[in-house]
Amino acid sequence: MRHSGLLILVVILGCVVMAQGNRVLEKASGFSYLLPSGWVSKTIPGYQHKFAMAPATQGFAPNVNFVYEEFSGSLPDYVSASKNSLKKVFKNFKILFETRAPTKNAGEAIKMGLQNEQQGKLLFQAFYFVNATSKKFVITCTTLPSQRAKLEPDCDALVKSFTLE
Repeated sequence: MRHSGLLILVVILGCVVMAQGNRVLEKASGFSYLLPSGWVSKTIPGYQHKFAMAPATQGFAPNVNFVYEEFSGSLPDYVSASKNSLKKVFKNFKILFETRAPTKNAGEAIKMGLQNEQQGKLLFQAFYFVNATSKKFVITCTTLPSQRAKLEPDCDALVKSFTLE
């Protein structure tokens, strides 16, 4: 009977892990995160890391992508430099908010919400800037403004689960 108790425990723990989503490990870059329920991890040609993809809605597939770069300055300095770059790249660029963002063990993070136009579509993007000593990660959640209220909590949860390995 001892084995059946262990089996029940394993099944219960397995269900808890599945309810949280699948952990995606980006071993080469040293991070992982939990996929929100219903999302998939997808390789996109030309990008270093897999995208987290939500089901398509209104002809658009909401997604999260990951980039990092070497930057020895402070996180606020990195965010400031990024704002200046983003203003030059995107049409109809508008910062909606900026706030702190929690992560599992990745330390300091700043979330910046913005609206911009890409390929003729107005988008909402949440940029999560994560400090990892001499590296800075940028986790970008992109969706249509009409889907923001539904998808932003999933993006926040994904970032909260972001772990440096």
